[in-house]
Amino acid sequence: MIDSIRERDEKAETISQFIQLLTVGKGFNGEFIELMKKTLEITGTDGAIIGVLNDNNRDKVEIRVITQTEHRTLERKIVDLQGIEPYILEMGKEVETAKEDILSREERGLGIKYFIGLPMTVFSRTIGYCIFFRKSTQPLNEENKKFIRNIAKAIGISVETRNLIEELRRKLEKEERLTDTIIKSLVRGIEIRDSYTRGHSERVAYYSKRIAQEMGLPEEEVRNIYLAGLLHDIGKIGIPDSILLKPGKLSDKEYEIIKLHPLLSYELLKNIEPLKGALDGIRYHHERWDGRGYPKGLKGREIPLAARIIAVADSYDAMTSERIYRKGRSKKEAISEIMEMAGKLYDPDVVSAAIPILLNEEPKELREDYLNVETVKEIEERRLDYFLRDSLTGVFNRNAFEYVYTLVKEQLREFKAYSLDIAKLREINIKNGWSEGDKLLKGVVSLLEKEVQPNYIVRYSGDNFIFFVPTSKPDSEIVEKIKEIEKTLGVSLILVKLKNTNNVEKLKVELTELEFNPPIN
Repeated sequence: MIDSIRERDEKAETISQFIQLLTVGKGFNGEFIELMKKTLEITGTDGAIIGVLNDNNRDKVEIRVITQTEHRTLERKIVDLQGIEPYILEMGKEVETAKEDILSREERGLGIKYFIGLPMTVFSRTIGYCIFFRKSTQPLNEENKKFIRNIAKAIGISVETRNLIEELRRKLEKEERLTDTIIKSLVRGIEIRDSYTRGHSERVAYYSKRIAQEMGLPEEEVRNIYLAGLLHDIGKIGIPDSILLKPGKLSDKEYEIIKLHPLLSYELLKNIEPLKGALDGIRYHHERWDGRGYPKGLKGREIPLAARIIAVADSYDAMTSERIYRKGRSKKEAISEIMEMAGKLYDPDVVSAAIPILLNEEPKELREDYLNVETVKEIEERRLDYFLRDSLTGVFNRNAFEYVYTLVKEQLREFKAYSLDIAKLREINIKNGWSEGDKLLKGVVSLLEKEVQPNYIVRYSGDNFIFFVPTSKPDSEIVEKIKEIEKTLGVSLILVKLKNTNNVEKLKVELTELEFNPPIN
């Protein structure tokens, strides 16, 4: 279990390194090659092929072939591609197989016996592909597939980020002056990724501008604060969906990755001359009055005034905005909390200026052609369902644990919880292959769903499930059901009744203790 947790941390750290390396524009340099080799080592793959469409000539693709012993770069016309690469570009779908007949001569020359190919897709547009391969037919397990998918997303998002910034630079040079239309288009394109943040940056910009005006700041400074409000979250384009869209509490590693976004925003925009005056507000808007913020831990008036203003506007809009997994707070509740935190999180002078604005004003509604409410709801429900579901078994995954706990608490009122482990699953995988282990996992869920409401089951880790049932259901029924599953699948299961069901945090502590000290069957 300890090795499993260390591996998760190493994978999160690797994704973080990809984000920092690529998003700030260093490109596919030597550091990228070393990071790819680290990814090969973690996943037990022998090599990777990374293809990225040339942004200036979409008929060409830049290809990097990377193994532990060598790497090479080449450029090809798309029409000249053979094997699996043109298929992934054209279809935009994940491909996994051990069939060699679909490979090109060059691909076979690499000794490929098994591969998983992933399109790099950003905003529904395929901009390249990642292929990870082995020289044996042994497939990857689900955890490593998930890790590789996140790596492909990180690379794709980072490449598109550079393209967006270059496009912005070109437009600014062409127009010779900064326009709100250009920036809003860029910000809206980023917000589509997390559709429930629709309009967040524009609202923050509006409130920030009005607070600055209320404080009597010069017109040029007000303008810079408005621009900083619009662009304060642009760095989030470099944060993986698995972290950015996570509804539950972030792990320490995930939180460290989220904390990168102000610096990413700064790095992306620092060379755009018309935005120089907005950079401090963008870079330091998560600093806190008491010095406990980030990225530098600035305190009090060490924090630029623009950042102090945006901090209040950003917090207010975040508090009052609705998410699919929680309701937004009322205007009065949000203002009350901001007033309470004046002198701790926020500059008291900024809070005093903000109160009448937040109480009495609201930004004009966004144009209806910018993601109507019904579209937002549909997109977010589908995306969160994808993010919260275990791709193998279809039940909720660990990310959704707090969401499921809240759901159970609302619907059942009185309930109990169990932990269910498949004994010696690792040994089964090693002896019989991962496909046999996957079959057992799916079989356990299929049979368990006959007794337990499917939405009350969580795949908490590789071999472990947590499920909830009404208190009225006798323990003996659960025990008998587990025995039936064991008999049907020919596998040994470990059932533990959990104690701390009244508090989700205590329950998570209990589950962590079980991970480190698993019961012996």
